[in-house]
Amino acid sequence: MNRAALVVIDVQESFRQRPIWAYASQPDIVGQVDRLVAAARGRGDLVVWVLHAEPGTGTVFDPALGHVRLIDGLSPVDGEPTLVKTSHNAFTTTNLQQLLTLAGVREVTVCGIRTEQCVETTTRVGADLGYEMTFVTDATVTFPIPHRDLPADASLEQVLADPRTLSTGDIVTRTEYALAGRFATVRTVAELAGAVPAGPAGPVGVADLRRLADHHARGGTVASVCAGAFALGRAGLLDGRRCTTHHEVQDELARRHRAARVVRDVLYVVDDRVVTSAGIASGIDVALHLVATRHGPSAAARIARTLVVYARRNGHEQQASAMMRYRSHLSDAVHRAQDLIDARFSEPLPLPGLAAACGVSERTLSRLFRQATGLTPLGYQQLLRVERAEHLIGHGATVESAARAVGFTDARMLRRLRTRARTTRDALPLAS
Repeated sequence: MNRAALVVIDVQESFRQRPIWAYASQPDIVGQVDRLVAAARGRGDLVVWVLHAEPGTGTVFDPALGHVRLIDGLSPVDGEPTLVKTSHNAFTTTNLQQLLTLAGVREVTVCGIRTEQCVETTTRVGADLGYEMTFVTDATVTFPIPHRDLPADASLEQVLADPRTLSTGDIVTRTEYALAGRFATVRTVAELAGAVPAGPAGPVGVADLRRLADHHARGGTVASVCAGAFALGRAGLLDGRRCTTHHEVQDELARRHRAARVVRDVLYVVDDRVVTSAGIASGIDVALHLVATRHGPSAAARIARTLVVYARRNGHEQQASAMMRYRSHLSDAVHRAQDLIDARFSEPLPLPGLAAACGVSERTLSRLFRQATGLTPLGYQQLLRVERAEHLIGHGATVESAARAVGFTDARMLRRLRTRARTTRDALPLAS
């Protein structure tokens, strides 16, 4: 019979429906609980899941609204009971004590939401019932608590701006102080489940996770390279989003962050301002993508040439950019012409003007250009236009708007050239 149990309290979608969720004390609650659950299952301990419900209230805790369920990424396995309570503690309105008794449990570990409320009261009641209680602080979540004199209808902004508001750090400190040595032993996830997989991504603290989540919540872009995706997962930024990481740890990322949609065999993935990439080298592709998105393809191409790497168009096709593909020659005149075309490919660039800028005749430039690249200057310019248009279309632009953006007067020419370019690209070697 089991001698110990892990009770997971109220880690449910209800809380994520509230604006204050953005200020949760532990952004990686799913990851922390998942580690505790995995360790408990590995030891053969009983795992009990508890949800909080307030039927008929019309709030996020009303089961009729569909939010009284575990947060995505957590799920019981066969033999693990799920209880629904209507009181703060997990004992009073459920048969939890009966389940623990039948299983022969005397040691109970608790975690969940909220630190000072349902998790703490469960700990106190469990201690009064004679159980040896363990409180796992960093696997609990709390939120800033407004002062009792603040109006009930105060906005979140008012609550956060009020100097009397109790911070999450103060709440955690007070809760630990009240419980430790009296009602429970206070432990950490690392102590119970082994050292943090500071794991593939290296050690990332709660403060770091909060900064990542806050930056994204304010409209910023966050990006990871290689196993850095694990940090984004712990910050809650991969839930429901497509992502990737190094092929050797993709399975582990999918296991730890079950709400993430891990994409395999791609360089990088962009989903709602969250950018994840494969191995270390793909970090260069991500950086070039970000530069191209914000500053245009010519800026990205110049950087790629400086780094002596290929510029890539997107994360889904391992294809060399035309800006680099046609640069493996030694003709200074042609390089000068390409520099001009790279920087101004969306503008009309008559051959006489290009030739004059390069200090050669039109005929000489055409001959040298074809010898060096296999293309005419106009053909090279059109290829750049098509690749930029493909990028814009891949990010939601219509064919018509993409055609105008890259310098075509209408979409008919772009459509013809796209078809021709696909045939040409299929015959060219890809960048390694």
